[in-house]
Amino acid sequence: PAFPEGIMLAILFSNLFAPLIDHIVVRANVNRRLARG
Repeated sequence: PAFPEGIMLAILFSNLFAPLIDHIVVRANVNRRLARG
């Protein structure tokens, strides 16, 4: 039983950090591919 505010904050933070994490992962994969090639 979590607080509604906590759930709202979790959703807000996930929405904020998801694009950042996606960008970092994609950039890391591109760098790895470039280094391998």
